[in-house]
Amino acid sequence: MLGSTVPVRNGLHNCFLYGDLWECECVQIYSTLSRRWDIPQAPNHDAILKFREAYRKSSVKSVISHIPFLVNLCSKDFELQKKSTTRLETELIYNNAFGILYTVLHPGSNENK
Repeated sequence: MLGSTVPVRNGLHNCFLYGDLWECECVQIYSTLSRRWDIPQAPNHDAILKFREAYRKSSVKSVISHIPFLVNLCSKDFELQKKSTTRLETELIYNNAFGILYTVLHPGSNENK
């Protein structure tokens, strides 16, 4: 499959505009804010409906979510591990709600910096 990371400005459903415009078979998105820890624990119902409808109408075959680089499951810092685990769980809840089947995760590093 040929695809690209696409913008989701003004709603995740807009990823399909770019996917179709660029003739992508798959798109990669951040399903939540990529540079902040604080995000709602539950996805917005209207956003889910818009996303699923746009997906149905789109020629894009697959959507891949990318876990934010904040997540570091390998950290030696217990608090960072805990925040990372919670964030990963939230991301997977979002992906499930939107019907996103694939997720990219970089597990992180255990080196002190």
